[in-house]
Amino acid sequence: MAGRVKLISFAEGVFRPRKAQFQAEAEAIDLYDEIQVHETATLPADFVCRHENFMVDNPRGYGFWIWKPLIVLEALRASGPNDIVVYSDVGFTIQTEGRARMAEYLDITRASPFGMLSFDNTHIEYVWTKRDLALRLNVDSNPVVMATSQIAAGFFIVRPTASNIELMREWCAVAVEDNYRFSDDSPSIAPNDDRFVEHRHDASIGSLLRKKRGTTLTHYDVQPYDHAFEWRRPSLPMLATRLRE
Repeated sequence: MAGRVKLISFAEGVFRPRKAQFQAEAEAIDLYDEIQVHETATLPADFVCRHENFMVDNPRGYGFWIWKPLIVLEALRASGPNDIVVYSDVGFTIQTEGRARMAEYLDITRASPFGMLSFDNTHIEYVWTKRDLALRLNVDSNPVVMATSQIAAGFFIVRPTASNIELMREWCAVAVEDNYRFSDDSPSIAPNDDRFVEHRHDASIGSLLRKKRGTTLTHYDVQPYDHAFEWRRPSLPMLATRLRE
């Protein structure tokens, strides 16, 4: 029996004005049984008590997106075994013309042996992940993890399997561990790769964890790529436009 399809997101800080329009776009595509766009007030009170100062003091991602695995974890815990949770950053544009492709994404997730569909981009992991995180997750010397494309964190689809719930628990823990140093822009204690450019925060953590545990992958075609895939854009369910209202 088909379960419910839930869309979750988060609108706070500079993206708070985007909430109403995102909700309207999500309703218009007519695929979701539940739509929840979180804000600080809907996060667990104990999480807010511990981390609100960090989120307010670091406006990028409203605390480098440390809330992201938590809202996914909460949604998975509240789901039945056949349900699907779709996460999208609130700045993404939802396109009704992409309904058929979104339905395919859901079918892929249902058929995935991992119960998860993720999207990889053109960025190599060691260029965009500080080495301290790779060492923390014991993947520093693994080229299958570090020399492959980074898995995006702005959009992914997941079912409530025991493994996926544990993955989100670990992501939550690593995101705030050791004074947030695996999420923030503090320098890596261990020397980075010579080609390192910048740490990608939630994307770095989520990418390494999903590579370790396993996820079905396809190309992150919702991301702009200098017009290489412009012909496909009208048929895509999401566009990484990063709108703020």
